Amino acid sequence: MPRMNPGIWYSLAGSALFASGVPLSKFLLKTADPVLFAGLCYFASGAGLFLLSRLRRSSGEAPLARQDWPWMLGSILCGGIIAPILLMKGIALSPQASRAAILFTSEIIFTTLIAGALFKEYISGRVWFAALLVAGGAAALSGDSAMPHGFDRGLVLIVVACFIWGFDNNFTTKLSGKDPATIGMWKGLVAGTFNVLLALHGGAKLPSPQVFAGAMVTGFVAYGLSLIVFVKGMRALGAARSTALFGTNPFVAALLSVIFLHDPLSWGFFGAFALNAAAAFVLFTERHAHKHEHGQLVHDHLHTHDAHHQHKHEPGTDLTEPHSHEHIHGQLVHNHEHMPDEHHRHKH
Repeated sequence: MPRMNPGIWYSLAGSALFASGVPLSKFLLKTADPVLFAGLCYFASGAGLFLLSRLRRSSGEAPLARQDWPWMLGSILCGGIIAPILLMKGIALSPQASRAAILFTSEIIFTTLIAGALFKEYISGRVWFAALLVAGGAAALSGDSAMPHGFDRGLVLIVVACFIWGFDNNFTTKLSGKDPATIGMWKGLVAGTFNVLLALHGGAKLPSPQVFAGAMVTGFVAYGLSLIVFVKGMRALGAARSTALFGTNPFVAALLSVIFLHDPLSWGFFGAFALNAAAAFVLFTERHAHKHEHGQLVHDHLHTHDAHHQHKHEPGTDLTEPHSHEHIHGQLVHNHEHMPDEHHRHKH
């Protein structure tokens, strides 16, 4: 039986952690300004990851380099500032957290389209099929009798936020070989500070101590820790596949909303859940192998000396594995099972 790609489990774990923030946010936003709450959540994620990095022993992960910062700034702007503001406003306006959560599935479609069209990532028929299954789940809920009738501005804002996050996911894939805690720290601190100052300038008042503490917990878990494991998933699977698996988060969030916020269940909800489970199965069982060529590549990331890392080391290099240092990949032609990870983003 083929070994399960660890990126699958990282992506699913990131999904579950992110999903936990939806019912928490819906509950806490009853008395908090959405922009201020988004800022507090992201600042908490950055501050928490900063403290975590100070407490942990060296991870061996590669640091951010100068050429990484354009992607980092794009990720901060799209995924840390614009999308969270739209999301929190959307959640606050939407009458049911479970139904709002389902629309997060549109992020999969947008990420896949952007990955294939702009970043030339290989998108197989199975990935498109999985994305369409997830979209079908959202459609199953759109005509649900449990959905309120009429135009819902909150849901529109959530879809636009997911479109912006599609760009963020692809920008983050460009950084996936670097230390995910550092990525999350900078994203959280910069975006969180900006959003907090923006909200305060607009007249928002600081929330109660209970809501403030809730925002700290929500931010660290749903945005900080989830980003660390999601980046590890991107490292192994690429943007489209990791985001498709991350797309299970709306259904986990909806289930949590049913349990803790007592949102109503319906046949549309169960239908959407079944379609999402089918999409996850399609991605779980994807196998891709062919003869391919690796061109010469110079980069820095955490690695072990596997078939793709047979290189020489400079004197004084720490040889404890895994480790990170700048290294050269020579040209190589071989045939094996692979995903579009950081070493397999080639043409087909």
